[in-house]
Amino acid sequence: MVQTVLGPVPVDDIGWTLAHEHFFTKTYDAPGMYLANPSLALVELSDARAAGTRTVIDLTTFDLGRDPIAIRDLSDRANVNIVMGTGWYTHNTYPDSLALTSTNQLAEELLRDIEVGVDGVRPGVIGEIGVAGTRVEAREERVLRAVARAHSECGLPIFLHQQRVFSGPEALGILMEEGVQPDRVVFCHMDSIANPEAHAEAIDLGVWLSYDRIQGWDLVYQLRPWEVEHRHDLLSVARRDGYLDRVLLSTDCCVLGDLASYGGPGYAYTHGTFAEQMRERGFTPAELDSIFSDNPKRLLAGG
Repeated sequence: MVQTVLGPVPVDDIGWTLAHEHFFTKTYDAPGMYLANPSLALVELSDARAAGTRTVIDLTTFDLGRDPIAIRDLSDRANVNIVMGTGWYTHNTYPDSLALTSTNQLAEELLRDIEVGVDGVRPGVIGEIGVAGTRVEAREERVLRAVARAHSECGLPIFLHQQRVFSGPEALGILMEEGVQPDRVVFCHMDSIANPEAHAEAIDLGVWLSYDRIQGWDLVYQLRPWEVEHRHDLLSVARRDGYLDRVLLSTDCCVLGDLASYGGPGYAYTHGTFAEQMRERGFTPAELDSIFSDNPKRLLAGG
């Protein structure tokens, strides 16, 4: 079973999945960029459902404005499974109270959220848990250790944010010191890291690779064909080298400019436009199902 905001669902009901999105956020200092409109979210998610989306992993954390009740209502109205995240993002978004809380207390707070939830709405993954710079900051290490200790009790997969640099291995090392297995960890935003050696290292480490800004990295969306082609090149390498079964895809919509209503790709882009481009490049229906459905199922089910 997979924990969604509407309750547990059989893993076989997951279907095509967006692996890294946000529906309601307070990500940036400019309030005009927030995602805060339930009606707009419903329109955009309904478009994704029409494109084939059946499940979305929402990785909005406490400190990024997570709204469990709004997410639950959106899931119900759109008839799309939503798997909600939990935790804290990066040190520059942490609440002041976190500095006064021990690592074990943070782990207990995570477990309460995972086991009890908010009005019964419970997370099904941990993350996205971030590193804001090139190295793990001291407060981020405390959060990572708390995440690992909570994970040891619940087993939920962990999504690690990377800020356009390959900080995942250091963060993974901290998690592994606390007993986390690499195959329960996702390195987010790997498509923003151009160095091929980083991708090979991630595979050698045994983690999942999330290509989750497949339309390009700019937060204020601008179509950049060469960036989209780079994502297709990454998939071609994964196919050639035999690790398509470790890849997740998504668009990471997190501000208004990412939505189709504002000229961005929207939630429908991955399973619509991008999937069609994959078909044109020779990816088979079985390969598409593997990436979009089988991989998320294995990650969420723990197998």
